[in-house]
Amino acid sequence: MTWRDLFFASTGRVRSGWRALIFLFVALLLLNLLGVVVSIPLLLAGVKPQTSPVLELLLFGLAATPAVLAAGAWTASRFERLPLATLGLSPHAAWPARLAGGFLGGAALVALFLCALRAAGFATLTVRLPSSQEWAALGLLACCLLVASAGAVLLLLGYGFQTLLRGAGVPVALGVCALAYTLLMAMQTPGSAPLQHVLAHPLLYVTLLLNCLLLGLLYLRSGSLWLPIGVNAGWNFGLALFYLPLGTEAPLAPTPLRATLIGDPQLVGGPLGPESGAFVALLHLVLLAGVALAPCGRPLASRWWMWPALSAAPATPRAWDFAIGARRYQWRLAVPEDTE
Repeated sequence: MTWRDLFFASTGRVRSGWRALIFLFVALLLLNLLGVVVSIPLLLAGVKPQTSPVLELLLFGLAATPAVLAAGAWTASRFERLPLATLGLSPHAAWPARLAGGFLGGAALVALFLCALRAAGFATLTVRLPSSQEWAALGLLACCLLVASAGAVLLLLGYGFQTLLRGAGVPVALGVCALAYTLLMAMQTPGSAPLQHVLAHPLLYVTLLLNCLLLGLLYLRSGSLWLPIGVNAGWNFGLALFYLPLGTEAPLAPTPLRATLIGDPQLVGGPLGPESGAFVALLHLVLLAGVALAPCGRPLASRWWMWPALSAAPATPRAWDFAIGARRYQWRLAVPEDTE
């Protein structure tokens, strides 16, 4: 498959790539508009969002989540007549467990990774008793990271990813969306040209690319976006909990735990945190293999969908993917061909 195949079929018919581009354009447009709207009250009060990384995260989440949801709902309804529930955020009974389990799993993964570095002599850990204000700040930070992660994961794995998934298959959808999201994050780098920053910190962007692929696989194996949202927020919370930078961000807030990385910055990470080191990239490769080869979860092949109609499944199906009201629906497998 070539880049042209994403946009045109062999018969010359338009394919799903154009819908993904329209979704991305509408999402970024709404994101910028809502970003201005949610910042106006702070600016009128004389508060600059740039002075607080936590406030910036909260504002991003408050703008990105409704913007991407609205863009996905509009494009799905306009071009494919699909409801909002098909974007992967159905409020089914298991969504709180998946969100909380992903959050705890992501934070625990950071803790285990840092403990392994400490045992190998690549990190030191210090612990002190937190005050009541710090406990409250950690709770606020967790909420902000969940809101921000929802916006980021919806942008990565929302309508654009899913329409490519139905039209081009799993490998192409994962690769294209992960690469596009990584390039978008590179363009948001403050204070330097994006290309210079990528060349100066290549492992940081390799890790970001692998993280995007991992979140995509978690979505494909779980069937909803709640798990990758929780994992992404939990991973970032774990880094913040140990007072480590989040990629290009400085540590978010003082915390009762502090990790100090020791050794070659190319291995453990430098001023940009452990995500700019080879160890975290290697960890992501191991996690990718584990998620892809795990015996539990949905098979990856079942993620190639076709929507000829939204026909209702039986009243109590053994396996269902999302619900609209009291009705449960199942995905219908597509036949590998050149049509959608």
